[in-house]
Amino acid sequence: MKEEEISIELYLKHNIISREFRENLIEHLKNNKELDIKKFQKEFDNEKKINISENSNILEAYELVYDATEYLNRKMDDPGLELLDKALELDPENEQALNIKMDVIQSHNKPDDAEKIADKLINMKFLNTEIYVNAYKIKSCVLLTKGFETKNKNLLIKSLDCCNKGLKIESDDYDLTIQKAGILFQLGRKEFNEYLKKASKIDKKRTELFMKHYWIDEKII
Repeated sequence: MKEEEISIELYLKHNIISREFRENLIEHLKNNKELDIKKFQKEFDNEKKINISENSNILEAYELVYDATEYLNRKMDDPGLELLDKALELDPENEQALNIKMDVIQSHNKPDDAEKIADKLINMKFLNTEIYVNAYKIKSCVLLTKGFETKNKNLLIKSLDCCNKGLKIESDDYDLTIQKAGILFQLGRKEFNEYLKKASKIDKKRTELFMKHYWIDEKII
């Protein structure tokens, strides 16, 4: 990839910028609805030169993540995970690689490893709120499963807390909404029905399938 082909949109989308510059952008975006391109253009131009010449690992890591998704989309998980691990060796804080790896290992029934990545993502600073939401979703799911299997009410309450934090970012996220309904039901709280109705409003067909195949009609208390 040539230097002139790397636009500011690509840098922002894929986080191919230094952590310090990214934090400055986050602070700016907190107080402004849109990015002030003029304000950051000069600093960005310097960032581009620094990253291409000195931090090429970040760009190479992004390219590995792209290649990994190609394998994963073809259900070739092993080579996909191998490329993600290589990307994380180059850039240990590459949130895209972490996010994708978290999803894959969760699907491979490795909840403890998935939860560790979720915790790392939740404590990182970055621009993509979808990753925050997904991290809370995975952590909540892991805690929900553990709580139900061990009949541990405290784990269910922690799972509910993760749902609430994710829904605070994205209030209409279907997975978190239906997950919250299930947790509330497990805890014996009547408001579970409110979230079932909300989930059905978001996606009626998915809710019907969920109730048919995945709803656990058993409370731990």
